[in-house]
Amino acid sequence: MGLRVLVLVVAMILVANPAKAWWDLGHRAVCDVALETVNAKTRVAVEQLLAPGERFGAACIWADAIKSERPETAPWHYINTKPGDTDLSQVHRSAEGDILTALQEQIDILSDCARSPAQRREALRFVGHLVGDIHQPLHVAYQEDLGGNLYRVNLPPALAASLGEEGGTSNMHAVWDGLLLVYASRDRRQSLYQLLQSHPADGDVSAEPETWANESLALVNDPALAYLKELRVNTLTEAYFQQNWPKAVRRLSAAAQRLAYVLQQSLQSCGSSR
Repeated sequence: MGLRVLVLVVAMILVANPAKAWWDLGHRAVCDVALETVNAKTRVAVEQLLAPGERFGAACIWADAIKSERPETAPWHYINTKPGDTDLSQVHRSAEGDILTALQEQIDILSDCARSPAQRREALRFVGHLVGDIHQPLHVAYQEDLGGNLYRVNLPPALAASLGEEGGTSNMHAVWDGLLLVYASRDRRQSLYQLLQSHPADGDVSAEPETWANESLALVNDPALAYLKELRVNTLTEAYFQQNWPKAVRRLSAAAQRLAYVLQQSLQSCGSSR
């Protein structure tokens, strides 16, 4: 499947899915919590890099918004795996790029004081977004089903209505992109921002991005996720959401803490100007 066709297929899936709006909120929450976590010097550097009037949370959804006009960036949001993969060292890396390559390149640009403010601003937007993406397990999932976008699932009527899925069907990628977050916020009666703060993540914030991706791959291989081909289901019950929403929230929390670390390491050596 060609890159442009793939972008169109995924775009059509997401346009029809309200979970995308919730993953936008997920990206915003990751970046807002990260900005609250960094030291004052880093916070000032982030705010100086942003465009006038731009907020960091909003900047972190920019990378999704520009995929249609810059399709070469579409592969930057994921890395393809296959059934049986348990470590990224087993994965064939695409010549078109992937999330690990793109994230490191953008971190390098952000850290380079000789780059123009415009280049570093764009890198800041990409870094904020891609750190979120790499912590979502279905961004490290099978190429054959477009990271779960083609894995269709039914939802019981009452559950579907409570999640805003009026058609009663969704796909596994959308479930992990947003519907688990909708459920968590409803179940705990907390905003997503509050959930991230009340569910701190385990793990080393200074770990390398490949470690983050391997954590996501471990979730792909977790039987409770019901993504392994021999464990797939037609219907996701409320019990599935109850079991898995804490995992989704903790992944976002880990993303926020690690993004804060990356920002401090990348921005501590030089200032910025518009």
